[in-house]
Amino acid sequence: MLKQTIAVVLAVSMGVFAFSYSIEAGIGYVGALVLELCKEIARPKEDSEH
Repeated sequence: MLKQTIAVVLAVSMGVFAFSYSIEAGIGYVGALVLELCKEIARPKEDSEH
C-alpha cells in the first residue's frame, strides 16, 4: 500500500512539474515571438526617422 502511495505521489508531482515546465516554455516561446514582432514594428519607424 505504501509503495502504491509513493508511486502515485511521484506520478502526480512529475505530471505537475512537466505541466508547469511546458507552461514556462510556452510563455518563453510566445515572449520571443512578441519580442521579434516588436523589433519588426520598431525597425521601419527607425528607418523613416533618418
